[in-house]
Amino acid sequence: MKKIIIILITIATSVYAFAQTSEQPPATNSAEEQSATEKTDPVHEFSVYIGGGYSPLMYRISNDHDATRRGGFGGDLVGLGYTYLFPKRIDRNLRWGIHTGVGLGLYRTKATIDKGTVQTGTLDDGHNDAFSAFILHSTVTHYTEKQTALFLQIPLMAQVDIKERFYAKAGFKAGIPLTGRYSAEGTKYNVAEYLGHGDWNDHTTHQGYGTFYKKPKGDIDLKFAAMLALETGMRFWLSDNLKLYAGVYFDYGLNNVYKKEDGQTFAQQDFIGGDQHFHTNSILTQFTKNEKVKPMSVGVTVRLAFGDRRSKSAAAAQAAAEQQEFFDEAARAEEARQRAEEARQRAEEARQRAEEARQRIEAERQREREESGQLSPEVIDVMKIIERPLEPFRTIEETELSVVQKRTLDEKVTLLRQHPDIRIVIYGHTCDLGSFEVNERVGFRRAQSVKEYMISRGLPENRIVSISSKRYTEPLLPNTSEENRMMNRRAEIVVAK
Repeated sequence: MKKIIIILITIATSVYAFAQTSEQPPATNSAEEQSATEKTDPVHEFSVYIGGGYSPLMYRISNDHDATRRGGFGGDLVGLGYTYLFPKRIDRNLRWGIHTGVGLGLYRTKATIDKGTVQTGTLDDGHNDAFSAFILHSTVTHYTEKQTALFLQIPLMAQVDIKERFYAKAGFKAGIPLTGRYSAEGTKYNVAEYLGHGDWNDHTTHQGYGTFYKKPKGDIDLKFAAMLALETGMRFWLSDNLKLYAGVYFDYGLNNVYKKEDGQTFAQQDFIGGDQHFHTNSILTQFTKNEKVKPMSVGVTVRLAFGDRRSKSAAAAQAAAEQQEFFDEAARAEEARQRAEEARQRAEEARQRAEEARQRIEAERQREREESGQLSPEVIDVMKIIERPLEPFRTIEETELSVVQKRTLDEKVTLLRQHPDIRIVIYGHTCDLGSFEVNERVGFRRAQSVKEYMISRGLPENRIVSISSKRYTEPLLPNTSEENRMMNRRAEIVVAK
């Protein structure tokens, strides 16, 4: 305990010395360093807080007892705080301080022992003969005990504010015990004395031996508590001089806080006026392993703080920063819209150029057919429809047909079934990206997808003369932009001569 107190005093002295040195203006070597380290006035911040969570007295019940233990609601319930924020910042996003105050810490535990037996000692009736000393055993059945401890807690913690929004604290808390109480529900006790030779006396109730039903309650003697304390959360400005802290905390006891009197046992026999009387104490006297009890708490806390005034310049700077962020976001949105519009225009221009190239190819084929004089105008019109291009494939390795492509193929299959003399050739095309092998495979797979779909829609397989991959050898447009490359990723149907 002395070591813990010395550590706390050392930390407090170091923090105070650092605070005093921090009040001196920091020396900077350049304007750049001065801008990197913001100088502010020291701040004295006062606060009031409430909180709570899971908060047990921790101890282990001996393994030879069928028992359970669980904590209850409590923790750092209410208190007052003081924080000294140093005038010097490490950088623009951090500000350090030291926090202390006073608060109430409540710790609650409920222990249940289904059945347990302890030797509560020996008894001397004062007759100074062979039968004066007896061994006493006490047995409890379905025993439930509630324990409550209240401490006055004094924190000493380092605090750091991060980006004016988050905060974190770490340090210690000193706990001064205010009260400790225990109470048990209606429980059956069996108290017996060993008479020797295997004989036990558990039926002379007027002497304090036998079966009793009691509802014991009493005080728990507690000692000073030293606890590790951690807290973190968010900070919100409610006004220029009012802040709200909301976070989570964790407190862990470092020392045993239970003070057991010498010779104290769970059940005791006392001589009063020549008679023996039976009374009980808390199970902490004998049922705990190593008789060590430590407080622990984890929960949430809300703290209202005032005294740290946000300067008008800081508020104006924050408002200006928020306004600038709004304008920057609007500018970025407008720039993104313009880029999207430019991409749409480039895509539209690529489609127009592809359509012009297709029309030139179609016109050449039509001239050849008209010069041959073997086809009627109606058949030539059907061939034009059959040879109209499908929608392009969007990605480099895409080979699966889209809904739009399938709808276009359905129209072509209907015309081909109406004109059984027309046969077709299917080509797959790619852009110039990728290796020779990849483009060969992708182009062939595109042509094969078209063939398989047309056959599945009722076109006889013998109407398709062949399929092949043209790779990137016959582009509709130069492969100089992504829009042009997408128009070149296509499947093409040509009427066989």
